[in-house]
Amino acid sequence: MIADLGRKMLGQLGYAVTATSDPVAALALLRKNPGCFDLVVTDMTMPGMSGMELVRQIGMLRPDLPVIVCTGFNRKMPHQDWNSLKNIRRLLMKPMGFRELALAVRSALDSPRPEERK
Repeated sequence: MIADLGRKMLGQLGYAVTATSDPVAALALLRKNPGCFDLVVTDMTMPGMSGMELVRQIGMLRPDLPVIVCTGFNRKMPHQDWNSLKNIRRLLMKPMGFRELALAVRSALDSPRPEERK
């Protein structure tokens, strides 16, 4: 339901969106056609695979692919090493609104690639 809502919200902004709530299916789509995607928006908690593991897997396939991670947990989770995952461009706290998601997507798409950051 949340994936479908995000698809509808981003679709209203003119983005072409492929949505799945299954991280294994998301990786399969990315492996099948890695150049087809410009951005991944994922949740931290999903069945079958954590958001962090998904981000790591995405980084191995496409290190330049920006990722937005959504979470309901505190930003200062000590066990999460956000800085080591260079493809994470934004961390959004849930619940988030339409405007917040829209700004995060635009920012992530416009942000420099990790190798371009100084």
